[in-house]
Amino acid sequence: AVEGYPVAVAIRESRKIPPGFFRKGLGRYGIRALDAASGTAGLKEMIRVLRKGYLLYILMDQGSKQGGMAVEFLGRTMHVPAGPAVLARRCSVPVIPAAVTGADPVWSLKLSEPEFLPEREPGAERDNRDVQQLADMTAEQIRNHPELWTWHHRRWSRG
Repeated sequence: AVEGYPVAVAIRESRKIPPGFFRKGLGRYGIRALDAASGTAGLKEMIRVLRKGYLLYILMDQGSKQGGMAVEFLGRTMHVPAGPAVLARRCSVPVIPAAVTGADPVWSLKLSEPEFLPEREPGAERDNRDVQQLADMTAEQIRNHPELWTWHHRRWSRG
């Protein structure tokens, strides 16, 4: 956003912080906040901004309470939303991994080269291989900078 690109971030409001906190804070930096929890309306808005040329930031490591797809992530099996992979396919846009590279004095991200998901057979929008590829990208970034990763949710079972 600082360099002039239109940026949107998929957010979910938390009961633990004041309502509008993310939307207001991101807006100060010229970043549009999209409600990821609003179901079909949120998905349609994400498709709309991608088709308008926005960079859409979605946290890949956020677990899914509604099922999602099972992937191997940091040595454990967990369910993650298929949304990022589905959006990339549906809108014919590449995935651009954004790795956190610093947090002091402000959060810094490094964008990697855009990557299109591999060709798949027609109708394979919700392909587990795509979701696994995105999970692998995220895990690699975490392994490169574990000190910059935090997990605030109990997503892995204790078994």
